[in-house]
Amino acid sequence: MKQIILAAGRGSRMKALTQTLPKCMNRLLGKPLIDWQLETIAQCPSIEPWVITGYSAEPLVTHLSSQADLNVSGIHHNPKWNQTNMVGTLLSAPKNFRQEACIVSYGDILYRSQWLQKLVDHEPLSETLATCTYDQSWLKLWSLRFSNPLSDAESFQINSQGKITEIGSRSENVESIQGQFMGLIRIEPKAWTSLEQEFNKNSSLDLTAWLRSQVKQKQTIEGIAIQGGWVEVDSEEDQLQIEKAIQTSEFEHDWRDSASR
Repeated sequence: MKQIILAAGRGSRMKALTQTLPKCMNRLLGKPLIDWQLETIAQCPSIEPWVITGYSAEPLVTHLSSQADLNVSGIHHNPKWNQTNMVGTLLSAPKNFRQEACIVSYGDILYRSQWLQKLVDHEPLSETLATCTYDQSWLKLWSLRFSNPLSDAESFQINSQGKITEIGSRSENVESIQGQFMGLIRIEPKAWTSLEQEFNKNSSLDLTAWLRSQVKQKQTIEGIAIQGGWVEVDSEEDQLQIEKAIQTSEFEHDWRDSASR
């Protein structure tokens, strides 16, 4: 199974840290985010990782090409990265990727290999377009990252059949949020038509907005629950707070598998 890492963005909230490097090259605990993620993927032998570049692609390509142990299967470039968003980057992947299910992940997240394997092993319903992992313990991470978690957290509801019924809108109370989408998703071949249709309506479409549109149209998006074990490094403050929490053993959302510590 192929995995597409969306690494085309600059990440303006990283400020000076991404002035000359793409967001995924930012370092956490001394190691580039992309390296952490590729090392996780390597623990799932059935996955072939592919990276799609955009902003400041040259240093990323040089880095990946010089690190044979990261086992990158291929690198593609989105020449319109500054005119589109995540869905535009995803649609720039080779057309033959659409023939089978594949994993898609943000370039600024780190997670345990167990969560990735859950998506690989998942047997979707026949009508399912995509399956997301979502963190039921999301509030611990958001409380670390934000003084007011609701300033960034988005709505998320899932029914007893494992189908997502609400995602990606603002919410006014913590109790109504059953989890947070973590930027790790499995898409089925039939999803590409919908991705293209929605992208043609809105070229700045991101994955959460696409998921929200499909849920509103009563399309089937499944969810797989996880409990912590991942981080998102979306800003300079994220990096500082996450590193501090891990170094002081206060952070329960450590993404590293126990075998790699």
